[in-house]
Amino acid sequence: MPICHSPFAPPSSAALALAVLSSALLAACVPAGPAAAQTAAAKAAPVTVEEPRDVVAAIYKLAAAQAKRDTSPFFDRKAREKYFSKGFDLLVTAHETKAAHESKGSDEGGAGLSFDPVSASPDAEIQKVTLKTDVIEANKAVVSATFLNHGQPTVVTYDFIREDGGWKVNDIKGTTEKVAWSVRKILKAGAAEPTTLPGMPDAKAAPDVTLPTKDAPLPPKKDDAAK
Repeated sequence: MPICHSPFAPPSSAALALAVLSSALLAACVPAGPAAAQTAAAKAAPVTVEEPRDVVAAIYKLAAAQAKRDTSPFFDRKAREKYFSKGFDLLVTAHETKAAHESKGSDEGGAGLSFDPVSASPDAEIQKVTLKTDVIEANKAVVSATFLNHGQPTVVTYDFIREDGGWKVNDIKGTTEKVAWSVRKILKAGAAEPTTLPGMPDAKAAPDVTLPTKDAPLPPKKDDAAK
């Protein structure tokens, strides 16, 4: 008696293996959709971490734009939230709020300061900014900004810490007339503010500089002055 094979009999192991292989090859040949392509691109794209020097450069770029409106990134709450550490921003904001209640019409700037730490002066005229990374370690960094302000060479230093995966300004410092100042010490410990910053009436005359400026050309040479 002949043996009849049912048309619904399960396929052999060889047939199953061939079907799986064919499906895999077909899937490999079909182009991925937009979502899959974007996911792959995101995984392949390198993660860019902003360096401390880049943060200071952004601060001075903003300072140049805001100088026309007689303000500064230091007095801009949105800028502080973006560039300052949480602790430093909280310290400045607390003193700013206190000063607003106490002064009411005085000439003091934000946070009760009589000067802008970014420009190290009460009235910024910043030119020729040069940035230098003095220290960079795992969790802290120091960047110095050197520029001409009212024709005077000025240096402002930014202390950084690592916070929330990025670099944040944790203090702003400077030295005027050989006297060092720090925003943190002024606001937190009651240290004295500098009194002879560029642009102040009692500031010394600008020394001879080697950098030309738009408004103040270099002094003439001795030979030319004698003619």
